[in-house]
Amino acid sequence: MTIEATGAQSRFRSTTRNGVESMSFGSWPGSFVFATEEDGSQLTEPAFEWIDWRADASEMRGWGGGGFQATFACPAGGQARTVWGSGTYTDDSSICTAAVHQGLITFAEGGVVTVEIISGQSEYESNTRNGVETWSYGSWSGSFRFIP
Repeated sequence: MTIEATGAQSRFRSTTRNGVESMSFGSWPGSFVFATEEDGSQLTEPAFEWIDWRADASEMRGWGGGGFQATFACPAGGQARTVWGSGTYTDDSSICTAAVHQGLITFAEGGVVTVEIISGQSEYESNTRNGVETWSYGSWSGSFRFIP
């Protein structure tokens, strides 16, 4: 699903839809709506979360029993952060820096990437690609890789 931020509202009215009852509320500084195309169909563009270059995937460890996917946007003008692994990365590695290593985005331009959360590996290999040097590591309990 895709949501659009709609900003401050002076009032929220209660309603019941699909067996869920919402509550009314007064003024609030932020709100959102579910995005749709002009014909009323759901948008098909992937939703994403803006992250900074320090962000890693450790908070998603074990989500969905493995195979959980999330899409992130890395801002332009990034700086290299620590990454362990190559192709499969420890979940405490910088997502954006690993994406540069993988050749999916650049530090200068940033970009949108999708990661898949997978189980930990017994070891992670190091190498240097696209100007990013990664580190090797032994056994770790959580990993991610990129989905094209």
